[in-house]
Amino acid sequence: MTCRVKVTNRSTGVTYIYESESYWDKEKQKPRNKRVCIGKLEPGSGAFIPSKRLDSKQALARDPVVTASAEIIGPSIILNAITNELGLDKLLKSCFPDTYKQILVMA
Repeated sequence: MTCRVKVTNRSTGVTYIYESESYWDKEKQKPRNKRVCIGKLEPGSGAFIPSKRLDSKQALARDPVVTASAEIIGPSIILNAITNELGLDKLLKSCFPDTYKQILVMA
């Protein structure tokens, strides 16, 4: 599992961003972490500054501001047509105004 860790150097006040990956050490029978510094945060604005050893594509991929998403809409088109025809969407929206979309997705 990979996660991001922020570490602030107390003497300089610079905040570094690390990618940390957990693994099981068979010899020591303990969980361990591998950390790689991917950059730092600019002190004034908090903007991400990528590490110099990363090439431009790696730096863009690791920038916390840059995100990507994918959406599968095929099944939802059919489900929306059926719920509209039956009036189920209006009923769910009136009963569960905050979570009706999640209920439809789980169906």
